[in-house]
Amino acid sequence: MHTYRRSADVLVNARDLEVADSVAISRSEFVQGIRAATETTACDDFAVLFVHKFGTSHSECVRYTAESRIRWRSGVSWVAFCWPSNGTGFAPPSRGAILDRADRSDSAVAVESQPAFGRAAGVMLDALPASRLMLVSHSLGAQLMAGALRESTVLRQRSAREDARAIVFAAPDFDRDRFADSVVSRLQSLTERFVLYTSGHDRMLTLGRARSGAVRAGQRRDAPLAHPTLDTVDATESLSAKNRFAQIFGTHHALQRASSVLFDMIYVAGARGAPECRVAPGTGTWRAQTGLELTPQCPGTQEIDARCATGIRKRH
Repeated sequence: MHTYRRSADVLVNARDLEVADSVAISRSEFVQGIRAATETTACDDFAVLFVHKFGTSHSECVRYTAESRIRWRSGVSWVAFCWPSNGTGFAPPSRGAILDRADRSDSAVAVESQPAFGRAAGVMLDALPASRLMLVSHSLGAQLMAGALRESTVLRQRSAREDARAIVFAAPDFDRDRFADSVVSRLQSLTERFVLYTSGHDRMLTLGRARSGAVRAGQRRDAPLAHPTLDTVDATESLSAKNRFAQIFGTHHALQRASSVLFDMIYVAGARGAPECRVAPGTGTWRAQTGLELTPQCPGTQEIDARCATGIRKRH
């Protein structure tokens, strides 16, 4: 459970969340709770399994997930997979890893956490069909989620019986040149929708490129990453919830503050809206050179519902 001040506009102002309490429940209670929450014919008939970024503590994982859900006030259930990353994002330097020891450590832990993610996704699939499950990763979490989906034979077998509602990579800290071949091509048969959110302002991905020497998949380039089954969305100029200081000096990397991205994720990708439906209500614009771009405008849910036709991708 969590508390927060309700007075500020959640779309443009950051939330000050505080975890108020927690409770342990059994696996069967968890399964029943998710099942009950998704048994509806509305657009919130699915659940999100979320994988957080680099340098995130357990308490931050809980707060960030709660903030993401609160920002769009949807009935969609969010389940956080809180893998044990370095909570500070920093580590003492060592020879050969002067600037990126913490990043390398988290990358190794992400690989080690893949079997646990596979088990967590299996519990979610005990609760609901794959068609009501959206898998979302942020930043370094992309490496964890992609690896688990590629390597877990059991999870792939279960997922292959029915497409997941969507697989979403938000600002993935993943080698761009490898992303289409090793991620999209390998996982496209598991999902109705494959969505990639990119940005030209993300300073953490800029650092990631400097550390790795390779452009990250979440970075905007001159042309969008093209793949027949990939829905690439540029969120560079989209609406975000942050104060003036964060706008100037922030990393522009916090998914929980990315209002337009969260709206698009839930009410277009999650609600099975056709990709082009973003343009009519003004949430997106199409440019010949750069593809689909999100705008700072975020309409109400009724407007997007009225203009978005279902765009379910057929199985391969």
